[in-house]
Amino acid sequence: VNKMASASTEDCVWVVKECKARLRAQNKFGAKAWIITARSLYPQNFDVQWDMFMLHINCRELQDASETLAELCTKFTDHPKLDAYILDMTSCVCGLVEDIGSEEKIKMDIFQNFSPEVQKMVLQQCAAKFKDSYKKSKAMVEIIKRFPHTAPKIGLDALETLCKSFYESPPSPMECTPLHKLLVVDVIPLVTGSRDVLAEGFAARPEPHQVLLKMGYFCQWLEITGNYYTAAIAGSALQGDRTPVLFDGRTGWDAINELMYTIAGKCGWREISRSKVIGPKSTPKQRWGFLEKLPRGSDIAIGPFYVAVLLYFQMAWEYYSTIKGLYYSKQQLGEGAPEGGDVSDNTCWVLVEDCSTGTQFTTTTPTEGVAVGESGSGQTQGPSLSQSKDEPVAKKRKVDNEVILDFHTGNIQVDQYAIECFKIALNCKNFLNSDITYRDEFNRLSKVWGTEEWLWLKSFEIDMALYNREYFTIIERLQKWKEDYGKDTNSNDLPDVEKKNKYDEWLVQVMIQLLSCCLVTKDLAKAAILIKELVAIFPEDLMSLLGTSGGRKASISGAKSKHAHHLILLPCQPVHIIRFIGRYAVRALKDFHTQNPQNDTAVGQLIILLQLDLLKEETYIRRLFQAKIKEGSFIYPPLLKYITQVQILEEIAGLVHSESVDKVIVIPEVESETQRRKTVTRGVNKEKHDELMITIQRQIKKWKEPVEVAISNFLQTEMLCFIPDN
Repeated sequence: VNKMASASTEDCVWVVKECKARLRAQNKFGAKAWIITARSLYPQNFDVQWDMFMLHINCRELQDASETLAELCTKFTDHPKLDAYILDMTSCVCGLVEDIGSEEKIKMDIFQNFSPEVQKMVLQQCAAKFKDSYKKSKAMVEIIKRFPHTAPKIGLDALETLCKSFYESPPSPMECTPLHKLLVVDVIPLVTGSRDVLAEGFAARPEPHQVLLKMGYFCQWLEITGNYYTAAIAGSALQGDRTPVLFDGRTGWDAINELMYTIAGKCGWREISRSKVIGPKSTPKQRWGFLEKLPRGSDIAIGPFYVAVLLYFQMAWEYYSTIKGLYYSKQQLGEGAPEGGDVSDNTCWVLVEDCSTGTQFTTTTPTEGVAVGESGSGQTQGPSLSQSKDEPVAKKRKVDNEVILDFHTGNIQVDQYAIECFKIALNCKNFLNSDITYRDEFNRLSKVWGTEEWLWLKSFEIDMALYNREYFTIIERLQKWKEDYGKDTNSNDLPDVEKKNKYDEWLVQVMIQLLSCCLVTKDLAKAAILIKELVAIFPEDLMSLLGTSGGRKASISGAKSKHAHHLILLPCQPVHIIRFIGRYAVRALKDFHTQNPQNDTAVGQLIILLQLDLLKEETYIRRLFQAKIKEGSFIYPPLLKYITQVQILEEIAGLVHSESVDKVIVIPEVESETQRRKTVTRGVNKEKHDELMITIQRQIKKWKEPVEVAISNFLQTEMLCFIPDN
């Protein structure tokens, strides 16, 4: 008793020691008696108070522990041990700790037992002590969530800090930081959704505690939100995540739409807030319907501008991700698959101009702002085509308004969602270009977002330019991409998984579209070189690839009109690419043959390539052979090497046996004593005639092989003769 009465430091230590001795002996009540005595005698001693707090935790008396800790926070605000514990506890509460164990759970329970006042005090203290801006902001977010009335002050402080960081390092499709996510997913919705944060000029009778902000702040937050979600959604897929990313159980597009609707109500955008057409859950089709019905020439409104911008980026991405097969198909995901596009087997597609029908290549003037309208299944129509400033004048002729989008190729198809996305995105871009203010604002926004670095968006813009027939612009861009291909293999928009294969596929897509535009503009010299380069990219085991790609079943349907603008989505698989190139080459060779009907090289190359459409071109092939019989000779040494179709081999045999033909050379030079080509002269050289027939018999045995293998070898080895100087 005398020792305790002296109230010295040694006495305090002795009392705490006695308490701990009782605790080791499992005498909790004895320990409590000693520590309560110590707390009464030494109220300003931190160690005594802290030991009391730890005793409550050991005894699982969390309510008492909460009360003791609250008292400690009031008395000892700067003690290192207390600060460390409080910061750890707040980190658990704010979700900054990934692995929540038993100790972390106790800390969270203790915090929940605090009174609201203490909770607010602890969070504010930690927000002030956190040196890391992300942790500081997380603490602020927790305060706003628990105490919404703090949004005008704390929320705006957090917004100022995070917005500054956002603009210093804006998100890209491959780099969305936790700070970006915190700002967009948590802070902005909390502040904009607060009843105490209002837009200046649109609050009828603001109360003293409410904050009035200029509309520009709300517009800035909406732009930041759109930037983040677009980059995050694209980045997740491009890094190999084939399941659409969700944010708090909803898609990023839904989150953008809901925020826009909230801001519309605060900023007086009556076109949106009072619209019966669109709302927080409206579909892309409904939003475009809203824009489409707006009267043209009316006052420029901010609300419709943001509707169009955000819808454009959403539809452009949905189209791109669908045709590139970036997500699992609904069949692969099974029940509960999200709404949206679907690809049957995650095939990658590329949009190209189809000129496989008619007799002449389509040489047309490009358009500016072509509107898309329904015209039956898979078709769109637009107004008359006008010449762009950056394109040379093309040959004038009558051009139909019809623009056919063929999104079905053979036995592989993309669903109608891709068509809908392409149409809506194109219409939104035309809407934004319809007014100079909208156009300038969109260009400003694109620059702020850094969209010039978004490879996927540039790919969509190429498709959009192709739709508008801006061929020379496309050639210039794609040629630059092709040249830069080898310089920068660290593309930010390509998945890390199997990056090399994906990058080769990207090069294939660029070259296909470049080839398409070169052929349309009749740059045949460049087209011939591109064909050889493109076929050279195919793997050596082409036979096995073709065996699993649908082979001969693939087909490309023709346009309904000779002068129609016909676009197709081509699967980026060797079988479809070879057939596509072959049809283009046939088209050019037919034009060349029309002008040079006696050119045996053109006839021979036509016969080889027409194997791709043997049934369709059977009559044309027969006419070619009949013309050669009438001429009395046919010289194209590489012919037999690339013929595997029995019907054509029979025609060659008939040509050899024809009495009207004096000379046939259809096999290449071989090493022999005389180093001569094998020439068949009817009735003169029976040995060479027999050797030719043996070669035909050998080729007949290859009839089961995919014809694309022979065509690929031909395109890679021989130079097409449709170049005018050949």
